[in-house]
Amino acid sequence: ATSFSSGWAFTMVATTTIRFLHQGNTTLEHRSSNSSVTLNAWNHVLVTWDGSVTAANVHIYVNGSETTYQTTTNGVTLSSDASDSLSIGNRTTTTDRTFDGTIAEPSIWAAILGSGEITSLSKGASPATIRPALLKFYSPLWGVASTEPDFSGNLNTCTVTGAVLANHSPTGPYAGQSE
Repeated sequence: ATSFSSGWAFTMVATTTIRFLHQGNTTLEHRSSNSSVTLNAWNHVLVTWDGSVTAANVHIYVNGSETTYQTTTNGVTLSSDASDSLSIGNRTTTTDRTFDGTIAEPSIWAAILGSGEITSLSKGASPATIRPALLKFYSPLWGVASTEPDFSGNLNTCTVTGAVLANHSPTGPYAGQSE
């Protein structure tokens, strides 16, 4: 069951299962099979969605390959997320759902990425090099500033709270960073 009233969520459940939800009269849900991610290792996780109420139009990728699915529930009359804040790693309304791991390079595009782009990202390509005109948010989360930069050009800076930050994930180089 979900406990939020609007917007969407991209979460880990049952330790190694990935779930995408969008709230509405009936919640849209697409959940990967168990053991989709490997614990204690870097995993590149990516979701594409066309904005429809059809769960089969949500695709979850781990390390460049689409997962298999255990739950597919179509939504009905999805709620607007226009006024919702973006939270990464934990919602601001609760502290009992904190992601127990390290997150690097969260990115959002106003486009569905193709298989070649997904593969490139999973192999370490900088999000700044993939359809930069449609990149809406990209923060490497280097942990070098009190406000983390947005390299998408949209100035959607973010503040990290309650987390220990690493310099960067184990791939690169990244936009604005030299090796």
